[in-house]
Amino acid sequence: MAAAFVPAQQATAQTLRYSILMNDAKAGAEVDVFHEGGRVDSTYEYNDRGRGPKVEAHWVLDPSGLPSRVDVTGVDYLKAPVDEHFVVEHGQAEWKSTSEHGHAAAGSFYSGLNTPSMETTLLVQVLARAGDKGVGLYPAGVAHLEKLGETTVRRLGRGWRRRG
Repeated sequence: MAAAFVPAQQATAQTLRYSILMNDAKAGAEVDVFHEGGRVDSTYEYNDRGRGPKVEAHWVLDPSGLPSRVDVTGVDYLKAPVDEHFVVEHGQAEWKSTSEHGHAAAGSFYSGLNTPSMETTLLVQVLARAGDKGVGLYPAGVAHLEKLGETTVRRLGRGWRRRG
């Protein structure tokens, strides 16, 4: 999914809508709403023969684009409950989901278990500003952004063809 760059602290609301296609039929959708003050709301649903996730995610971003709060609820691919939460308070980050919980010093990017694609867009925005040093991740790890190549995709008739 290609996503537009949206500043973490934009002045007006913007809504992006994506359709997920499988065999030329709509199989899901994601809607991302960017609000002033660094809040992003996202809904994501995908149906794969009756299976598939359906989640709502809400991010509050600090001025640098790092999440200071994340709440994700719904169901995962196998319809198990999703109840994920992350918050930064007083220089301490804490996260909890049905699979894990933990805490660490603030200053990294929370990478959720069942978040919509928008999370990747938010991470790439932070990585683009971080340069070679990368960005720490919760619960563990460091992410780096590296350009590996370039390609052009264009639609020909009913199918897609990759060039490059």
